[in-house]
Amino acid sequence: MLDKMGLGASQFVSKLQGNADALFKGVQDFAGAAQAANTDLKNGLHFLASQSGTTLVSVMKFVEGLQSAGESLTQTYARLAAAQNAYDKFTAQFKPAATYVDNFEAGLAKINDTMKANIDQANALAKAAGAEGAATSDLVNIHQQAANQMAALVT
Repeated sequence: MLDKMGLGASQFVSKLQGNADALFKGVQDFAGAAQAANTDLKNGLHFLASQSGTTLVSVMKFVEGLQSAGESLTQTYARLAAAQNAYDKFTAQFKPAATYVDNFEAGLAKINDTMKANIDQANALAKAAGAEGAATSDLVNIHQQAANQMAALVT
């Protein structure tokens, strides 16, 4: 099935044949890493070091190629994604600053950027705690705070 999707799972699975426990753990690990990669790709993550594109297949091949000894694919993916995110955050400071029509527009942009950063951080912390993402109620609170800040700009 995974080969039909182009994920190259036959090679992965053939290494584990003969050991049912290892095969089961390996398939779970592959699926976990692929799920995390797919979610990140949908959210716009692009691996600078992956020259073959941003498809799930290319990312999984990239991850398998950089797997360290004793490291699961899920751990490898998490390590590479964290490193890429750190790189992206570092290089973002060097991007040219946006120009705005007036202070009001600049204020709105700053509030929006802060809201997005808060949502990203809430989701990252929730995922680190084992959830799929931040709770809806927490995301509503983040949006509400931004709305209050925007309203304060108008008055």
